[in-house]
Amino acid sequence: MKKNFFCYPFIIKRPKKNSNYRLISLAVVAAVISIAFASCSKKNDPEPIKSLATSVTLEVNPSKPSINFITWNEDYLHAMREKIPAFEKENGIEVTWRLLSEDVVREKVLIDLASGAGEYDLVLTDVWILPEHVHFGYLEPLDEFAKSDPAFKKDFWYPEFLDALTYEDHLYALPTESFGAAMMIRKDLLEKKGISIPKTTDELEAAARMLTLDLSGDGKIDLFGAVSRGKAGEEPTIVVSGFAWAYGGSWFEGGASTASEIRTKQAKPSFNSPEFIAGFKKYCDLLRKFGPPGIKDYSWYEIIEHGKKGTAAIILNSDFNVGALDRPSIGMREKYIAALPVKGPARYTQEAFAMGYGINKHSRNKKAAWQFLKFLTGTDFMEDVVKNHATSIAIRSLREGDLYREMHPYKTDDDKFVLEESIRLIDWDYMPKIPEYSVISNMLGTATSEVIAGKKNPKEAMDHLNNSVFKLMKQSGYYN
Repeated sequence: MKKNFFCYPFIIKRPKKNSNYRLISLAVVAAVISIAFASCSKKNDPEPIKSLATSVTLEVNPSKPSINFITWNEDYLHAMREKIPAFEKENGIEVTWRLLSEDVVREKVLIDLASGAGEYDLVLTDVWILPEHVHFGYLEPLDEFAKSDPAFKKDFWYPEFLDALTYEDHLYALPTESFGAAMMIRKDLLEKKGISIPKTTDELEAAARMLTLDLSGDGKIDLFGAVSRGKAGEEPTIVVSGFAWAYGGSWFEGGASTASEIRTKQAKPSFNSPEFIAGFKKYCDLLRKFGPPGIKDYSWYEIIEHGKKGTAAIILNSDFNVGALDRPSIGMREKYIAALPVKGPARYTQEAFAMGYGINKHSRNKKAAWQFLKFLTGTDFMEDVVKNHATSIAIRSLREGDLYREMHPYKTDDDKFVLEESIRLIDWDYMPKIPEYSVISNMLGTATSEVIAGKKNPKEAMDHLNNSVFKLMKQSGYYN
């Protein structure tokens, strides 16, 4: 089960002479990489799983095409065990795969991509890290595979997720885990307190205040009104940026959201604009005032642990959290409901993500990798994943199918399914798609954690961040 979706450590490659690759000192590189890897782990993480695969091919037959990949997604484990042997038999392709802990997967893939070894034929990427992967030439465009394959159809995935994995007019990955924003709320306590499901950020704050309670009567708070990401590094960036967006804020002036747009418009960083600071402050205040002790260090893992115990009144802000708590074995289906994200003064809050597999540029088995990629992201395979209560499904017919709706039956006031409407509310422009994303998101997430901890005030933190991002972008050649 994935713990931190979007904290893919950024890649640094030695720039060529007269190239426009960004130059960062080795000291800074070492520091940021250590932060990135730290943000991709959790406290008390178990030892890396050596291998949970039952269908691992240990000796590849040289007469057959073969592919190799690794993953951390335990939600896919049953489907991989059940479906991969049939794929091998039907296609004559041998598949070597392992399930490892997330930090091990990221490190191994990082080394493979940077070295150009091509050990892994399929590699994970996502909407936010994709520009960096493309910038350094790590991924093979999928356009020619799609055009020359009459069996390939794009229309069964949500277009929102295919668009997310397209960069500079080229498709680089097919979507797997993908989601929009949604809250999980203790419906039993809403009813008991007579509170309506919050629709705005102000209503969310009021509800969080009313639901921060001492239920046991021992004088200690044991129900927390707002629980979300607060850990230094990339963790909070995907959600705190969504709150800033809801208040009219953006990373760069005028909402510039691509590298070419930033260069053309000479758009400067705008983290310290009144709008961005207002949304940033709202998010930090929610967690600082109504979150549990230590929330400044919270990753996905700690959020879900609170949900499993029922000690989080409101969980922000990803629809992935719904699937994590909806399993009958957890025993929280009668307590929690899913609801659409709240709206700020300007827009809806966001926490959107699209992850997918792409083909390694240095793979020596690209045709076989394409065949397996279609299988791994296709309807037959994902149908098995749905049965495991996973919510982050990118295929429309499955997310809008009877089984999925029965497992996750939550509806809006106008009788629409929450986890379908959440996709329609996605606005990918709330964060820019630029090669510098990893560096900036680490800085923004760390600033968020510092403000939640009370080490800095919001304006001080955003002024410092704005200055740092301007220096980075200028050094990277964006500004005249």
